[in-house]
Amino acid sequence: MANNIKNQEDILAKLNITALNSMQEEAVSVIETTTNTILLSPTGTGKTLAFVCH
Repeated sequence: MANNIKNQEDILAKLNITALNSMQEEAVSVIETTTNTILLSPTGTGKTLAFVCH
């Protein structure tokens, strides 16, 4: 079955997340303005979600 999630708000709602943390907010802004991005952050800080919300 196809998933029709189209924007960040839909993704967060589907995952029952009310807000991104500060690292995720910064990552999303960088991802949106650059071609390649590498995130270096400890395990459990939300790197994957930052990429998904792009």
